[in-house]
Amino acid sequence: AWFTGGAFLTLLSLGIFAVAPIARITRGSMLAVMSSDFIRAARAHALSARTVVIAYALRNALLPVVTTLGMVFS
Repeated sequence: AWFTGGAFLTLLSLGIFAVAPIARITRGSMLAVMSSDFIRAARAHALSARTVVIAYALRNALLPVVTTLGMVFS
């Protein structure tokens, strides 16, 4: 099988190496977006926290993440 001990650990280490910059960019972008005025307005309209984070914040924070994904996986 392809997931023998050596191959699995190699794939795991390469995957973690690729995920680290993406997680860092996502976190930074989400922090910037969560302090925006439109997020405050969405909270003022009594939307649930899940709706605000997924529908508003994450969608707007994904632009730099997609750019980083293009550079990492190219």
